[in-house]
Amino acid sequence: WLAEQHAVPHAIPALFRPAPVDRVKTNVSNPAYAVESKQNDSLLHMGYTALEIKSKMMSLEKADLCIENPLYGSDLQYTNR
Repeated sequence: WLAEQHAVPHAIPALFRPAPVDRVKTNVSNPAYAVESKQNDSLLHMGYTALEIKSKMMSLEKADLCIENPLYGSDLQYTNR
């Protein structure tokens, strides 16, 4: 198994990566560590555009990765085909 993993890019470093809960400290559109765990969606979505969220993330200067969902902010529904 280990020999096969050496052929996969970034597979070995991924084995030693911290757990996701330790890696994600702040998510701009939705706090990862919210004080209230039972917040509803209307409180979390403040009406920001994807560009505003991205600029806020970059202003924190702690963003290693920015993933934008193309359906975010649109009225389109996701369908798994």
